[in-house]
Amino acid sequence: MKKSISVLLTSAMVFTMITTSTTVEAKTTEQKFEELKDERIFNGYEDGLPHLEDEMTREQAAKIITLIFDLDISNIFETPTFSDVSVNRWSYKYIETAAEYGIINGIGEDMFAPDETVTYEQFAKMLTIGYEVLADEEIEKNQNVKGEVSEWAEDYVAASLDWDFIESYDDYTTSANRGFLVDSAYSVFNVLEDQGLLSTLDDKVLAFYTKYNAQDMSSYDSLVEFEDSIDSIATTTYSITNSGEIDGLDVSEAIDFANDNHIKTYATVNNGHVFDADLASLILNDKQLSEKTINNIEQLLKDYNYDGINLDFEDMHPEDREAYTLFVQELADQLQPKGYEVIVSVSAKTTDNPNAPWSGAFDYTALGEVVDYIQLMTYDQNGPWGEPGPVSGLDWVENVLKYAVSEIDSDKILIGINSYGYDWNLNNSSKNKSILWSELSKIINTNNSTQMYWDDAANSPYLTYTDTNGDEHIVWYEDSKSITDKVDLVDQYGLAGVSVWEVGLTNDGLWTAIEKGLQK
Repeated sequence: MKKSISVLLTSAMVFTMITTSTTVEAKTTEQKFEELKDERIFNGYEDGLPHLEDEMTREQAAKIITLIFDLDISNIFETPTFSDVSVNRWSYKYIETAAEYGIINGIGEDMFAPDETVTYEQFAKMLTIGYEVLADEEIEKNQNVKGEVSEWAEDYVAASLDWDFIESYDDYTTSANRGFLVDSAYSVFNVLEDQGLLSTLDDKVLAFYTKYNAQDMSSYDSLVEFEDSIDSIATTTYSITNSGEIDGLDVSEAIDFANDNHIKTYATVNNGHVFDADLASLILNDKQLSEKTINNIEQLLKDYNYDGINLDFEDMHPEDREAYTLFVQELADQLQPKGYEVIVSVSAKTTDNPNAPWSGAFDYTALGEVVDYIQLMTYDQNGPWGEPGPVSGLDWVENVLKYAVSEIDSDKILIGINSYGYDWNLNNSSKNKSILWSELSKIINTNNSTQMYWDDAANSPYLTYTDTNGDEHIVWYEDSKSITDKVDLVDQYGLAGVSVWEVGLTNDGLWTAIEKGLQK
């Protein structure tokens, strides 16, 4: 199992189940579906609807069982267990995993029958066995059930009823629909979550995933190492072209890993890897090119199984403000009804000046009304292009937030967290550069001249040193305290969560600081 599972059913648990059941009954099946979709347990159809009246297939049941009980799908066999479920079938990993845990069986003769429908009693058995595995609890034998039920299923149906996993029916031998699947999955998920058997993040933690060439695996290695701290990634490898196409490096390794570990995926699409204002203007102001670009973005999401889009157009001409807002509106109108989420990255600002370079093109109010999330780039307050100063000072970040929440619903805002600092060469500005946490220790340990300081207003550390050439340096960076205090703003302002640039530059200290800030 991926999570800790050694828990016994106690009287307190029974009480929790009863109270949970009361809460569940107060919600419609459609509402439960939307909540489970947010947890990545369900997906809608292409039209974005749940189709609760449709019958449930065995392969659909295997997927839901695997996701509900958070089963580890990393150890599935490369050789199929069932002759009618090939390794290329979308449900292969779920069927193999559920079968490995003994939660679901074949129908005999090495067959699984993935397209056959599932009955109420069959799914009740899956739920019961899954819970037995997870909670180390055995069902009570020789129970009686009112209603039509097969002899082999009576104990399982009775246990599911006792544990409030399912509602009572007149005939449990008939085929179940997706509405039943949603209701029962929601009940089980809430019981598991209440008992601490699942590990879920209340706040969204989005990590940017980069790949600068085909051999660059730094982001992938960090994603694998810190996946328990991340609930979504945005792969920043795609760009629009002047013909409305989407170009970029393949990141299938990241998508496959994320999908296998319940991590949401967003395709970041920018206006050229060096943020080309003229390229953005060309696309935004040509209706045919704009429509073509949106269609190609949708096709990208479909082809690579993304959950949504992160639009990262930067350094746009201020006069393209209305055209950009319209483009985002049309993008959201096309994608959201089909179940895709839309995130836009926006420049940080403390007031709205439509004519300002870089930030003027972003109409916070209009964008906030149509997208799912606003990724606020609360970093690069200062950088190598200018004078030394905090990269993301707490006082500056909070001023940016105060303006942002006055224009955008706070629960749509993701605060930006930088995992890097900047090193200014005070004698030669052409040698200014970014710096990683790992490089700081080298500077401190190899330079006797290093002096360390703390800026109270910015709540940021910085240091000075003299290099071997005699050049004077000043380095502004982040430490555990500065990050934790910034992340604490999520709770203070009721934000959706945090976004981290970039996952390949992170280490355990950064993620520990983020988690500490979210738990305050």
